Amino acid sequence: MKRSLRRYVCVVGGMLAIIAGAGRAEVQFFAVEAPPDAVITGWRSDGTLVWSNAAVGVTARVLRAATLVGDTEWLEHMEVFVSDEVVERQAVVLNREDLDAESRSAMLFIPGGTFLMGDTMGDTWAPSDELPVHGVTVTSFYMSRFPVTKGEWDSVYNWAVTNGYTFLYDGGDTEAMKPPNHPVGDVTWYDAVKWCNAKSEKEGLTPCYTVSGNVFRSGTDDPDCDWTADGYRLPAEAEWEYAARGGLAGRRFPWGNRISHLHANYEASCDGDDFIFPYDDGPTCGHHPGYPLFFLGSPVNAFPPNGFGLYDMAGNHWHWCWDWYDEGYYTYSPATDPRGPVAGTKRTLRGGEMSNFGPTGCRVSNRLSSDPGSRTFAEGFRVVRSSL
Repeated sequence: MKRSLRRYVCVVGGMLAIIAGAGRAEVQFFAVEAPPDAVITGWRSDGTLVWSNAAVGVTARVLRAATLVGDTEWLEHMEVFVSDEVVERQAVVLNREDLDAESRSAMLFIPGGTFLMGDTMGDTWAPSDELPVHGVTVTSFYMSRFPVTKGEWDSVYNWAVTNGYTFLYDGGDTEAMKPPNHPVGDVTWYDAVKWCNAKSEKEGLTPCYTVSGNVFRSGTDDPDCDWTADGYRLPAEAEWEYAARGGLAGRRFPWGNRISHLHANYEASCDGDDFIFPYDDGPTCGHHPGYPLFFLGSPVNAFPPNGFGLYDMAGNHWHWCWDWYDEGYYTYSPATDPRGPVAGTKRTLRGGEMSNFGPTGCRVSNRLSSDPGSRTFAEGFRVVRSSL
């Protein structure tokens, strides 16, 4: 695609080379396409691209190119919905510095709204459990900026096991090798909800999960959830998809309709030199080249956030959700704040991962189910709160 850059080109050396896992400095050109006449004003010290003249209620497109020589090929880097709370839109965070514990656990306000849930793209290869597409209204809530990291997990876990909690998690195998700023894995659904209760109690909040009126701290019973409690909990599946879309309507991924290793930690799926999925830009087959020890995942801030400021909503690790799984749930799901079937045998996961399922698993509408007692190196979670 040819573009006239006019005033809004910004040149940055080295930063995108780190995202792509390259070992050399590279120059990248960026442009913003947003009415009326968006102008890039510079890069903040944290590596955030900033532009002015951000019109309210529109979607801005951030484009990138490797060169301006000849017929410049501009690629879509991400799309961002500009809400009425934004004056100067920060869009693309590129810095790789480790985040402190306070930043990792930060909760972001997700304004309620109505959206179309399911496979809005009409992808022929999408599973039937993503249909029918249906309108859903979600009440405002708070979601953690990042998935729960290994460092954050350890901090709460160590407190919990000395305060009446028991877990199936043992911290062995790949978890023992994992850096503290990577998402925790090898977590069962039961472990995730108990950890939410432990974090709530540790911070003096009201736990959400109970069994027969008692705080859920051990065992594998199916707990009740108090949706009015101010403690931490897993997102409902509808909350997760709404948040993952980041204010964008009718898009395949949290940032737009195409995916590459610049967007997320996922396994590019290709046959020879031809990518199987037409929206996969790779550019290399298989695991992300920047993370050869794929089973450890990648840092939770290794890729740009979506329009709500949420990181890792696609790829890296799956996220457990509250809901029981039912393949046909969308045919009878409530229109407001759906929370899944009343019973089932499997719980729902969202978001995709770094080693299997390819780009299709990273789509915002993709659903996965698993036994709540299962645990794999790619099963993690993020937390939400109904109020602060």
